[in-house]
Amino acid sequence: MRWTAVVIPFSIIGVIAYWNFNSRAHFRDGLPLRFDKTIHNFGEVSWGAPVEVTFRFFNASQQEVVIENITSSCACTVANLSSLRFRPGEFGVLTVRFLPTGFVGHVIQMLQIYLKGFRNPINLCLQADVNPLLMPSPSKIDFGRIEPWRQKSIMLLLKNTSGRKVRITRLETSREYVKACVVREGDEPAIRVALVHPPAGKVYERLYIYTSLPERPFIDVPIRAEITCKWQLSDTEFFFGFANKGEQLIRRLIIKGLYLSSIKRAWSDCQLATVSFIPHQAGVEVSVKLDLRKAEGGEEIKGDVYIETTDSKQPFLRLPIIGFVQNPDREVCCGKDKKVGEDEP
Repeated sequence: MRWTAVVIPFSIIGVIAYWNFNSRAHFRDGLPLRFDKTIHNFGEVSWGAPVEVTFRFFNASQQEVVIENITSSCACTVANLSSLRFRPGEFGVLTVRFLPTGFVGHVIQMLQIYLKGFRNPINLCLQADVNPLLMPSPSKIDFGRIEPWRQKSIMLLLKNTSGRKVRITRLETSREYVKACVVREGDEPAIRVALVHPPAGKVYERLYIYTSLPERPFIDVPIRAEITCKWQLSDTEFFFGFANKGEQLIRRLIIKGLYLSSIKRAWSDCQLATVSFIPHQAGVEVSVKLDLRKAEGGEEIKGDVYIETTDSKQPFLRLPIIGFVQNPDREVCCGKDKKVGEDEP
């Protein structure tokens, strides 16, 4: 009897400890939340038309589970939870909203659910085949290398899969030397895009297409090109960086092989800039002087230097002016503009 009285209590304690250990091991090494599915395919969806899916799950462990964070691979995917804490055996609902904008074709989005006390997340996968309704072809315009004396244009088509008539309401470009016009209306509108006297060097610009289709009213098409130059340039732009209001700055570059006798005129469309040029042993030295005494702080310095020549193969040369005017007497603090030394209220 004494032996039994000693063994039975220890046996009970051992069983409880073993069960508790197994429960904790399962809770620690496995995933305590059990989902009805971890992959969902929306099938074909239309551009700009949001879709939703509901994931159901329950806490399969013997302890309370806390969801600390949910991350997604894109801001177009938003998750909403019924709760953040779940008792043992409690059910929960996760609603995920996907906005198919900016995608074409088959899309995969991932959700990561992080639980308190667990290093690895629970992964959920969303799939969809996005119908763009209007698809620019080509999706990116690449002129490649262009000799400056040759004009080059590319035809862009809008493939219409919406089943409705679409009209181009407006065309805009990021710079004036990018020219675009509609050459054909109808089910698949056509747009001619050309570069007219672009600056030397690499060009990265945009074409903005506005349409009558409510789901796809705006299309952004990137444009790339590399403009060659007959002459060797010491730089392809006049870069001033962050300049202080009230300063007067000068930037210079050398155009090797171009001489004063070949220059008709040189000017700039930047009101803050003055252009001058002098002979150089290798060609011409071009200077841009910026007078920022009348400039406003926070203003972007935008403009180009234009050089017109007598050379039939390079009659025109454009060089960008790039910079930003900052006010040395003011600074940004906590999202507010204030004078240096000014105390917070």
